[in-house]
Amino acid sequence: MLRLVEALSKARIKRYMLDVKPLALGRAVSLNDAILISLEKEYVDVVVIVGGIVRIMHGFTPTRKQEIPDGFKTEILNGLESAIKSFKRYFPKISLPADVPIMFSGELEDDGIEIKEFLKKNSGYLVSDTRLFTVNPTYIPKNQFSASLGLIWKTLPEKVMALRVPDYTDINIDFFLKLKKPLTERFKFGYAVTSLAIIALIALVYFSYDFYQKESAKVDSLDIEYANNIFLLNMAQTENTNALALKEEEAGTTQNLHTQLEDLESEQQYIARLKREYADEITLTKALEGRTGV
Repeated sequence: MLRLVEALSKARIKRYMLDVKPLALGRAVSLNDAILISLEKEYVDVVVIVGGIVRIMHGFTPTRKQEIPDGFKTEILNGLESAIKSFKRYFPKISLPADVPIMFSGELEDDGIEIKEFLKKNSGYLVSDTRLFTVNPTYIPKNQFSASLGLIWKTLPEKVMALRVPDYTDINIDFFLKLKKPLTERFKFGYAVTSLAIIALIALVYFSYDFYQKESAKVDSLDIEYANNIFLLNMAQTENTNALALKEEEAGTTQNLHTQLEDLESEQQYIARLKREYADEITLTKALEGRTGV
């Protein structure tokens, strides 16, 4: 994403707004709990929202192989199940509500009636119509442009979002922050003043205001950087949790194999003991036959 921002800057393309699509989709609905599936021609995004926070962003490119039963629909179901498994693995202490709705958007959403019925039948979750947190213009297809509307609402102040959707916590990352140039305040003085005291007062106001603006900009930049660091830290923690879970699973598998090996060794020892006993009995029988002359 940062490379894209730098490329736009070097190409002198005027940038207005940029966001991660799953975050824009989450912002568009701003629900406390929901599963969003964006159907595009070349890729599919699955977004899991629980507790008013985007928890999982899972994207994949469908192969559309003809030999797969129900083809594209099965791939979407598999992608949905992968996203849900990731959520359960990364957030074991948070449960996914049984009545969480599945909502669709994207270029192929209008042709997705069969997909909706397929998921409704096979996923075990409720398939619902897409609900946006605010009214969208009637001439804009909300399903096709949900991400674009979420990108537009990215410009809303945090306080406005908190009032409109108190149950949703927006993840708003400023991808242009590192490329922003320091703001310079320009003041246009009026006509020349005749009093030295007035000139000194104007200069004092100017430098005080400039200092205030720069310090405010620094505070805002630190707040954004802090939020970004928290987001990256959470991602690192989830990856570490996943790695520990895999390590525990491998340890359990190794222990099971060791137990099975010990069982096999015990069985082999038991069989060897039986063989020796049978051999002793045969030897004894032959010896007795020789003595009795049978």
